[in-house]
Amino acid sequence: MPIERHFLDWQTPALPAAVAWLGERFAGADGMWDLSSLTLALPSAEAGRRLNELLVRAAGEALVLPEVKTPGELPELFYTPTTPIAHGLHATLARVSALREADRELVRVIVPHPPEPSDWPQWWSLATQLEQLAEQLATGGLRVTDVPAELERQAVERTEQADLRWQALAALEQAYLDTLDALGLADRHASRLDAIASGGCAFDGELILLGMADLGKPTTDMLDQVDANIIALVHAPDHHAAGFDHQGVLISSYWQRQPVPLRNEMLHFVDRPTDQAREVVRLLAEHADGRYKLDEITVGLGDEKQAGVVRRALELADVPTRFAAGKPLNQTRPAAYLAVLGRFASQRRFDDLAELLRHPDVERQVIELVSSSEFRVSSSQDIAEGEQLETRNPKLETHHWLTLLDRYAAEHLQGRVDGHWLGSAEKQDRLRAVWQAINALLPVHPREKRPLPAWSEPIADALRKVYGSFNLQRHDRHHEALIRCLETLAQALREQADLDNVASFTDTSNSKLETPNSKLIPTLTASEAIALTLSRVASQRLPEPGGTAAVELMGYLELPLDDAPMLVLTSMNEGAVPASHAGDAFLPDSMRRSLGLPDSDRRLARDLYRLHAIVHSRPSVTLLACRRSMEGEPLAPSRLLLNADEATLVQRVRAFYEDDGSADRAASPMLLSPGERDQFLIPFPPLDVPVIDKLHVTAFRAYLSCPYRFYLRHIAKLTGVDDRVVELDGAAFGTLAHQVLAAFGRSDVTDCEHAPTLIDYLNEQLDDRVRRTFGRDQRPAVRVQVEQLRERLAAFAEQQARLASEGWRIVPKATETELSRTLSVDDTPFTLLGRIDRIDHHPDLGYRIIDYKTSDTAKRPDQTHRKSVDGEKVWVDLQLPLYLDLAASVDIAGSVAVGYFNLPKKLADVKLETAEWDDQALADARETRDHVVRALRDRRFWPPESPPTFADEFAGVCADAAIDRATLIHQSTPQGNAP
Repeated sequence: MPIERHFLDWQTPALPAAVAWLGERFAGADGMWDLSSLTLALPSAEAGRRLNELLVRAAGEALVLPEVKTPGELPELFYTPTTPIAHGLHATLARVSALREADRELVRVIVPHPPEPSDWPQWWSLATQLEQLAEQLATGGLRVTDVPAELERQAVERTEQADLRWQALAALEQAYLDTLDALGLADRHASRLDAIASGGCAFDGELILLGMADLGKPTTDMLDQVDANIIALVHAPDHHAAGFDHQGVLISSYWQRQPVPLRNEMLHFVDRPTDQAREVVRLLAEHADGRYKLDEITVGLGDEKQAGVVRRALELADVPTRFAAGKPLNQTRPAAYLAVLGRFASQRRFDDLAELLRHPDVERQVIELVSSSEFRVSSSQDIAEGEQLETRNPKLETHHWLTLLDRYAAEHLQGRVDGHWLGSAEKQDRLRAVWQAINALLPVHPREKRPLPAWSEPIADALRKVYGSFNLQRHDRHHEALIRCLETLAQALREQADLDNVASFTDTSNSKLETPNSKLIPTLTASEAIALTLSRVASQRLPEPGGTAAVELMGYLELPLDDAPMLVLTSMNEGAVPASHAGDAFLPDSMRRSLGLPDSDRRLARDLYRLHAIVHSRPSVTLLACRRSMEGEPLAPSRLLLNADEATLVQRVRAFYEDDGSADRAASPMLLSPGERDQFLIPFPPLDVPVIDKLHVTAFRAYLSCPYRFYLRHIAKLTGVDDRVVELDGAAFGTLAHQVLAAFGRSDVTDCEHAPTLIDYLNEQLDDRVRRTFGRDQRPAVRVQVEQLRERLAAFAEQQARLASEGWRIVPKATETELSRTLSVDDTPFTLLGRIDRIDHHPDLGYRIIDYKTSDTAKRPDQTHRKSVDGEKVWVDLQLPLYLDLAASVDIAGSVAVGYFNLPKKLADVKLETAEWDDQALADARETRDHVVRALRDRRFWPPESPPTFADEFAGVCADAAIDRATLIHQSTPQGNAP
């Protein structure tokens, strides 16, 4: 029986038009819509759900819904497999088994470096790629094993290497089919092609194809064999009947000649995706007068990778959104938890531990475990200087142990952790409690190799430990996505657990196996089992919570069946619409064309037809295209926009490539409603901070550089902590060097004039400090830096031996000693604090106060302490001059010099550099000192100075990158407090 075509004029959206047609045809005299005998085929499950919503809205309770099928489910309506079909998991396992058992040289033709036999995750990835290849070929009615002969038959031009590759692919595909046959199973695509070849396709019922304008060849071949009542509802006016074949499938050559009637005002060209997002906000704001409700607006995504940019812009403008395709499961919280848990179980990397602890659901669980243990932060000595924790608020405790971990990472730079912590006993106790809480989440013996089914329960248990205590309610739309995610993961784990069961492989009692083939079941670690489980569900999407009005975000392929009256379609650029398949390793476009597979011409025709349907079926359509990518790479407009007459084509190309000010227009609307005053201000320092009556000599430089940053660091006690460090920064490198040199200064070899002896001592001290600070398993970068420091210390030993031979002696009691001295400034006492690295004495030349410097480049004292301003020397650092003030506290008299012992990268520059300041220069230094003391007494910490050369941890607080920073500083200054 021939298929009946019925054309639904696209002046109405496809689904409402289909509902109206179904009502006219199937509504009974009693008003009942009995569609139970119908099977409706639609392009997607989302379209099926929307159709049912519209049917219920039209018929109410007088409705019996039809059965709905998607294109992937349609072929199985027309035949009954003679052999059970392998499920997705089992099919992939069979393919992995065939690949692992194949001759390695055969696999090497496909991939130059085949995975090792035990590397199941890599075999799984390769098997998945070959599955996708088989699926693409199946759309053209081909098996992988058919391709070599088909290429030969059509005399397709190809290289010898391509021939070898396809022969290898065919051999591997046959091995996979043989493996399935041994299991009593069949491949889904092969089974369909066998049914077509046998001519045994049939259907008993009434089938309606709605919007199925692009069916694969197996389905169309089956439809030609079926003698049944089949109706193709084509969304197009009947004067376009020549554009569709007898099954309602579009004809490419016809639609490539049909220009889309786009008006100039429908096309908006902007600079970058961020500008595009702003333009979407502006367009929606134009319709904020109530013309369209939120649920009557759709934002189409020509490039779904830009969904995040568009969505953030809309939500910042207080426009709720919903992504119609749903959220990928691998982006959900449970999937993120399992992924990092698996990585941590395998490698015990510190950064994985940090990521795990910051997962919001894991943090909640760790808080409960830690709070119920003996873990209590009683002192914040290692966390925030001079503060005590006086509360039992778990969130506050969490903040402290996370900060503790950050500091631990920065101080000890451990790449991996094993429960053996470094540092003080108190710190170790606190970290051990957190470690125990995290390890409670891990499966027992996670690095042990077990069959995949054996890991299902441990992985499920890891999920239960975190989510088992959640009070999830199915009627709560905010819980719905999390419940579905956990259910999907549970189903995947159940399927894996059932692999031990023969029935799970065959679904029949006539199994050829008495027990599952052990070669089919992977033997994995916990990490590998988790990765495999997540890879199986990664492509699944979870519908986002409904129940409230929101703007729908929808991919281009779904738009023809969307019925929102207003559409803003983004990313109408070449490569996005139509989608590009350039660079396909197995099926380049020329080969697709030869093999009868969908190629670029077919994709162009399909998308032109879709754009016709989109533009004709709704009153408001706007198309956006970007001139450049987010990275600034030039883009081209979509061919769909250029399918026009010559004059229109020239006008559109000119509009796209010529800047007409649209970029400025797109950037103009604010994503946040501005007020009269900027609320993102620089926090003004409080006026009631205690008066400072003592200060470390090194802190004077901070005040002279920027009083506000001085306030943040030395009064507010703010510091930046980053657990992502992988090597010693300048401060940590210097601290390590100072520790070694301090030990040397107190040792009994300070007077030694034999450099090799000093080198041996310094190496011993360095190795001891490194072992205690960084453990025995240091990061490679740290090991390199330690060796660099070792070279500098050796050069230091040469210089030190020479100084000793000249009669200079280190004063042991003044080595790395905390000193203080109280001065009178304006008849008010002020105390200087300082730690002097070392003091040397010579019986004839007097004393020298020495500060070690480990910066990469050697510096002279005057370089770091003074700079020229308008031809005059101005003090910017007072450390060495103030050491002269502190000298009296160590009871030294006579001539006292100050200087640096430089230990730079260039070993030839490792030497002592003394300062040469005259009395006037030192008097100026004391005057600058007193100026700082007076400013501190007056609490002068404002305004922030110019940003430093290199960004520091306060760059954000000080708005260093603000476009109009001076205005922002002015706005942040309370009235009456301007400098």
